[in-house]
Amino acid sequence: MTRNMRYIIWFTVFLCYSCEKKSDWSTNTDNHPKLVVQALLTNEYRIQDLRLSLSTNELNQAPTPVEDASVTVSTANNSFQFTHAAGGRYLSTVPFSVSRGIPHQLTIDWNGVDYLALSTDTTVAPMPPIEFAPIQSDSTLLRINETIPLYSAFEQSMYQFDIDWRQLTGDSAAIARIYDYTFSDYHINEILPPPKQVVRFPIGTPVIVRKYGLNDAYAHFLMSVLIATEWNGNVFYSSPSSPPSNISNGGLGFFAVSRVLTDTLIAQ
Repeated sequence: MTRNMRYIIWFTVFLCYSCEKKSDWSTNTDNHPKLVVQALLTNEYRIQDLRLSLSTNELNQAPTPVEDASVTVSTANNSFQFTHAAGGRYLSTVPFSVSRGIPHQLTIDWNGVDYLALSTDTTVAPMPPIEFAPIQSDSTLLRINETIPLYSAFEQSMYQFDIDWRQLTGDSAAIARIYDYTFSDYHINEILPPPKQVVRFPIGTPVIVRKYGLNDAYAHFLMSVLIATEWNGNVFYSSPSSPPSNISNGGLGFFAVSRVLTDTLIAQ
């Protein structure tokens, strides 16, 4: 059973190698896990959500959810409380949308420490045409045509494709989520990212496309995560570093607010 899902992987330990001589490295592990925040709120009027967990010292180790924090998102005029739902996921008690051009503050009270973060949304460029291309080896299958540029001097965006063909096949695993990015960093156009896994789905599959506008700080965070994970070993980015964070008091992860465009397509 295969799930073509892409996940942002949080690395808390990096391994260093040398081609010149053999060395014995001692690893200084952190016995005090840090709070990790995954929060992207949007201008959609809905129940907003975010996730809290603890950092780990082992690669691919499942993070421990944080379930006992007090969470608030506020502006100069409004304040919204979040309550824990399950597995470290927190939901706003009422639906709301982020306000255009207004700073939003995330406040997390956990273990006697206040963690703060600020974020302001930015514009999102119009959605480009999304096209599908046939799979040469099977005319009944399609894939998303790769037309989204990695570099643009005029915008920074994240695309989320939710592809679901379970009703067409009866296979409960016939679902996928794909991310694509456009960055305006001046040297991103020199990168040759590794080949992507091609997701194949039948004609008639519903595809929900979401395009997020990225402010500079969040775009820098996402690009740093990609450098440390999917692009690790790229000729241009041969030495990954830890992704930045806008969470105070040593917290990890990122709090962002974004404007989003949504379109629902039927793959033809």
